[in-house]
Amino acid sequence: MRHTIAKAEARLVRVPVDPPRGDAIQQFNALELPIVTITESADRVGIGFGYTIGAGGSSLLELLRAELLDWLIGQDARRIAFIHEHLNKSIEGWKGRSRGGPRTSGRCARRCGNESQIDDRCESILVS
Repeated sequence: MRHTIAKAEARLVRVPVDPPRGDAIQQFNALELPIVTITESADRVGIGFGYTIGAGGSSLLELLRAELLDWLIGQDARRIAFIHEHLNKSIEGWKGRSRGGPRTSGRCARRCGNESQIDDRCESILVS
């Protein structure tokens, strides 16, 4: 199948913030960006990211690697809404345990909610 997810990988990038920033709740000196790369069987690649403020990125990376990425292998990459819903439900008990929780970029899922085909706007997000 041409649109089958063949590989899913995650890595963590830490971006220093100088000078450190903060608000009434917390101070931080870095952003942590969990970055996920998904490859289709046709060798098309999609990249997504989330971010944490100062801490929690390594926990997100472990959650991705231990619980979420393996499930993606073999899924139809065009079924964006189905994949999003399944992954969201699979971490239901985890969400809300921290103060703010992670913020993620759902750009592709919001813009390309039609499961029957990848929207042309989404094609530009995929790089080869």
